[in-house]
Amino acid sequence: MINEILKSNGIKITKARVKILSEILNTSNGISLKTLEKNNNSMNNSTIYRTIKLFLDYHIIYKEIDNDEVVFKMCGNEEHYVECIICHKREKIKMCPLDKIGLKNYKILNHTIKIEGICQKCNK
Repeated sequence: MINEILKSNGIKITKARVKILSEILNTSNGISLKTLEKNNNSMNNSTIYRTIKLFLDYHIIYKEIDNDEVVFKMCGNEEHYVECIICHKREKIKMCPLDKIGLKNYKILNHTIKIEGICQKCNK
């Protein structure tokens, strides 16, 4: 699957690219640069940064701020959820609000919808 993603985007397949993309693909909550560096300590950090930039430029991954940390996630894995601002419990929203909007003049590459609130438990 990883090789197909790289090939379909015209990106040369290297061990570093496969390893980094594999790590991003196998995380549901995203992965930070610090974690990528730690997991790949034998890899030069500049290789990691260049690879991340390449994947961002080709819209293979996107970055998001999660709990004050930048994390990288795969594009196409749209998320819709509500998160409690106190305990940070997340609940998925089953429907996609973008389906109702109908953005005809755009090719949507990725989107995330996060609604913040206070869950019933924390509201008591």
